[in-house]
Amino acid sequence: PLPRATSPHMQTDSIITAAAPLVADQAGVWDGEYVHLDADSREIDRHRSRLVCRLFDGPDGDARLTQSNIYDWADGC
Repeated sequence: PLPRATSPHMQTDSIITAAAPLVADQAGVWDGEYVHLDADSREIDRHRSRLVCRLFDGPDGDARLTQSNIYDWADGC
């Protein structure tokens, strides 16, 4: 399946939205799957992933971005 952003417009504060609207559009949750291939296009790894991108105004007036990457393998390893 194609990756999907479940919350493409999570609340973003004014600094990041004004300074970098393309970055602000990245806020949200992305659920998908990574597939790693070797040089011969053989699958060597596959796992589910969830990426959470949060944008907010820092107390110093600078924009802040955090990203959490959560990976899950079918065999639990």
